[in-house]
Amino acid sequence: MMFACTSLRIQDAYQRVYHGRTLEFLTDYPSYLTYYPTGFIFENLTLDGQPGLKYTAKYNILCITMPAFSLDDRSVIEGMNNAGLSFSANMYDISETVALKQEEYAQALPLIKIGNWALARFQSVDEVKQALLTQPMWSPTLPLLENSRSPLHFIFYDKKGQCIVVEYTKGKLCIYDNPTGVLTNGPEFSWHLTNMHNYTMLTNQDKSVSTELGGLSLQAPDLGNAMATLPSDDTSVGRFVRAVFYTSFALKAETADVALIELSHIMNKFDRPKNMTVGEQRKSEYTEWTSLSDLDRGYLFVRTYRDLNYTQYKLSDFEKDNQFYIQQLV
Repeated sequence: MMFACTSLRIQDAYQRVYHGRTLEFLTDYPSYLTYYPTGFIFENLTLDGQPGLKYTAKYNILCITMPAFSLDDRSVIEGMNNAGLSFSANMYDISETVALKQEEYAQALPLIKIGNWALARFQSVDEVKQALLTQPMWSPTLPLLENSRSPLHFIFYDKKGQCIVVEYTKGKLCIYDNPTGVLTNGPEFSWHLTNMHNYTMLTNQDKSVSTELGGLSLQAPDLGNAMATLPSDDTSVGRFVRAVFYTSFALKAETADVALIELSHIMNKFDRPKNMTVGEQRKSEYTEWTSLSDLDRGYLFVRTYRDLNYTQYKLSDFEKDNQFYIQQLV
């Protein structure tokens, strides 16, 4: 199973937060635009299929869900709530939760449902961080994800600019403050931060466009050589470095609309056409959809592989009726 993603964040001149992400898959996997109103009751099952953790949404949620347990399942992969908390789930195939006692499952949260839970209940990254310290998790087998055990890690943003990454590695909960605002896939997040020390040469300043070398007078034909040392591959490692580069030097726009345009240009750098890299059984990973989130205004933009343009969705439009809503995207 392959399920790659790139999540990143930029801010405008007034420190407002905009969150972009891509989702890559080997084939069209059903995705749904979903709205959960305040008061929606979320119910979970235990390891043996008995009624488990139940909670009620304190906030309205606009998100993208995907099935994991069954075709009727709605697990949040990407989304935000009306308090300005934003969330992405990214592939992390070494995920492993803490072993639980049998009696703990009644109040434990299936790891695949962490997005539903957090967006329903919390308004800030700090609240999520504190709640995770006492909320038991377990990794159910997911039939629609090749019977994998919730192979995911997670990134949270809020409109104050805070960002954390959440991983369960070797049975240990790891919560990282994330100054980069970037998340891709494995290895563990701390490894990616260490790897950035190999890229101290990165800058957005073009180098000299003329020089003398080998008895030749050399003249660069145009500008753009500042990016010559960026990784060009689409591995999780290469994408992480590129995402840090582009978000570090992103234009600080004066308006929200311009900031979203800048974000869309950055996300184009992570768009993967079909058949560019081909793995086993001639399978090719491609960008199934890309999303842009405006945390301050509650706007979500989605572009699927078959679309040239983004479709805009507004939390405020759904809040008028405040009824559960679902629409298939892919």
